[in-house]
Amino acid sequence: YSELDSDLVNGDATHIGIGASYTFDAITVHANYGEFDYDAGSPISNDRSGYGLSAAYDFGGGLSAHLGYGYSDVDTVGDSSTWSLGLNMSF
Repeated sequence: YSELDSDLVNGDATHIGIGASYTFDAITVHANYGEFDYDAGSPISNDRSGYGLSAAYDFGGGLSAHLGYGYSDVDTVGDSSTWSLGLNMSF
């Protein structure tokens, strides 16, 4: 939880975010959620919220594969979603 105090007229906002991960064997899954709530009349009047989901598989030897999905909804603008896929290499 956080609060934004701005010098702009009605520019204050609150933010909440929460996330959790769980690992079993070589797989890790994660989920998170967050939202910004701006004061009425704020110059940034687009309240927004979103969530993310991800999974990773550890192949061992410093190599892992990651898959992620993100969704966001912005008032007056609309919603969007993204996907990601990649490899992580640690040497």
